[in-house]
Order: sequence, then C-alpha cells, then structure tokens
Amino acid sequence: MRRITLSIITVLVIVGLVIISCSPKPASETSGPVTLPAQISMGTFPPGSASYVPATAIAAAVSRHTPMHMTVEPAVGGIPQAKLLAEKKIEFAMIVAYGIRAGFEGAYSFASMGPQPFRLVATGWTMPFGFAARGDSGIKTPADFKGKRVHVQMAGEDSSIVYTHAVLAAYGLTVKDLKAATTYARSADSDRDLIENRVDVIVGSLGGAKQVELEKAVNAFAVPISHEATIKQKILSAMPGLVPITLKAGTPTAQVDTPTYAQIQSLYTVTGVSDEIVYQVTKAMYDNYDTELAPVHPTAAEWTLERALYDPVVPYHNGAIRYYKEKGVWSSSMEKKQKELLALVK
Repeated sequence: MRRITLSIITVLVIVGLVIISCSPKPASETSGPVTLPAQISMGTFPPGSASYVPATAIAAAVSRHTPMHMTVEPAVGGIPQAKLLAEKKIEFAMIVAYGIRAGFEGAYSFASMGPQPFRLVATGWTMPFGFAARGDSGIKTPADFKGKRVHVQMAGEDSSIVYTHAVLAAYGLTVKDLKAATTYARSADSDRDLIENRVDVIVGSLGGAKQVELEKAVNAFAVPISHEATIKQKILSAMPGLVPITLKAGTPTAQVDTPTYAQIQSLYTVTGVSDEIVYQVTKAMYDNYDTELAPVHPTAAEWTLERALYDPVVPYHNGAIRYYKEKGVWSSSMEKKQKELLALVK
C-alpha cells in the first residue's frame, strides 16, 4: 500500500513539473533570439525628390547592418504613403508630419478610415515650404493674394491645403478672396502653370533645384511669410509639424533673406510593427550615421541623433524609445510629451 502511495505521489510530482515547464513564461523571462523578417520596406517620394536620397541612405544602412533587407517604395504624395502604412503594405514611411497627424486624428483624407495607430521613429530634415509668385504679380506678402490666381493644393496632399488655409487666415483672408483657387496634380504641372501665366502663385516646396528654372523664366520669388508672434501662432496652431525658417539670400527664389516655414520630414511606422524591428532600424541609422548618412547628401546629413527627438506630432514607437534610452537622449521632457500624445489616442 505504501509503495502504491509513493508511486502516486511520484506521478503527481512529475505531472506538476511538466505543467510548470510548459506554462508560458513572462515576457521578461523568455529566452532565445527574436526572429526578424528577411525584408521590410519604406515608402517615400519618387527618385529626384529631396526625400528619396535620405530614404535610400537609411535603407542601405539597415540592409548592411541588420539581418533585414530594406527596400524603398516610391509613391507620389505623402497621403498615399500614409495609407499604405495604415494598410500594412509597408512597414515605414518617410513623409512630412502633417499627413501623419491627419491620419492619427482620422481627419481630412483619413475621415473615412478613422484614426490610425501611427508612431514616430525619428524626426529628420526640414523641407522649406511656402508660396512662389511670379515676378510681375505685384505680390509682396500673402495679404496680396486677394484677387489672385493661386494653386492651393497638390491633389491628394492634405498638408498643402491646410497650410494654404492657415496662411490665408493669418493674413485675414479665405480662399473665397482669391480670384481662383486651383489644384494641381504634380509639381511639374504647377511649375508649368506659373511659367505659362495660368496662375500667379503656387504652393509647395521652396529653395530646391526646380526653383532655378522658375526664377529664370518668370523672376519667381518666395513670398515672405512673417514670423511675427501673432501670425506665427496662428499658422503653427493650425498646422502642427511646421517650423519657422529663413531662406538665405542666394537660395533659389530668395533674392533676399526670406522668412517662411518648413515641414518636418520624419520616419514613421505603426504600432503593429514589432519593437525589435523598429529598434534595429533606429540603431542602424544612428550607429552608422558617420559612414552611411552624413557623406551621402546634405538632406541625409540632417538625420542626426540630436534632431531625432524634435517636436513630435504623434507618439514615438516603443522600439525607437528603447534605443534613445540606451543612448541617454530620452529626457523627462520627452517622456512628458510622449504621455501627452498618447492621451490623444482615440
């Protein structure tokens, strides 16, 4: 009888040990390497755009310094890229801040889709943005847009129309005050319309190589947009993700130092992309900045670790935060900002 009892006890002990060994462990106790995908992708603007160069530089760094191969998927417009990100067709996107903020809020082009779980990996370079006018337009400030023909939006781009509304409102105008408020399909179309005198003013990026032709053809110039406190506050509150900048004299379309604004070009992802993937991408970018980004192009060189934590419009991804904490650059003020942005999640 005693032998049977001991046998039963022994069996129960063995069964208990098996159950314990098969029970799932807490995340902090799991062992073994995390499996990374063989390939990931990043959306950005097409070849020839200012975004394409830093995007390819980052993709090269990721491909060389992680087990993952990152491809660059060009798309015309930031909103199409953001939608690809929301639909999980790409893992990352390099676009301007406001397109992502609109998706985060479920506004404008995302009204039918609702709020999206976009997350920031790093802020990068600033893209000068504003209005270019014909030299014979008689325009000196946006207040002079009244009664003029203005391209107010690139088709499918929320940032251009929001910016136009914000600037007009800051100067006491609306689109109803314009002689014509039109939309253009591509930057090349907008430039041609200005040269061929179909419009007086166009909205878009400034200071780039394409403005050289506009300057030569019609003496085009960047319209100064004041940094005076009241005007600046109205513009920045209407469009998160802008920064005041000055185009230096000699920059294409800037015959003199010209105040305007810039959109922050940043790298985004979604919550569904794992912490480890985002951590590895962030680490590859900044651990190899001196060899992979800085020498490539001035726009790629702007992707410094110091700029990575500048003025976020959506929360940072946890994988990126892990890297920033390791580097000692995640401050208490950034933690406070992160909590404020997370509180906006719908």
